[in-house]
Amino acid sequence: MNWLKISGISGIIAPLIAFTLILLAIAYSPNFSWAENALSDLGVQEGVTAVLFNNGLIITGVLGILFATGLFKFLQENLLGKIGGLRVCS
Repeated sequence: MNWLKISGISGIIAPLIAFTLILLAIAYSPNFSWAENALSDLGVQEGVTAVLFNNGLIITGVLGILFATGLFKFLQENLLGKIGGLRVCS
């Protein structure tokens, strides 16, 4: 598999993993309320809730970096593409 294909797949599955694990963390948190809690409160709760939430964000961040580096490589032919790729990486 070449690098561009891996980075493209990373860009597709990153939000799927993020939303899935965040929603699972919400499902495992009996006292979470959209009106009273911040979403980041899931990351400090006891048990499996924090593990799901934090690992979901970490995995999504790594996949996002893979996607951004592939995008930079794909768009490196012109100056505007390089600037856009650098903006995504930062």
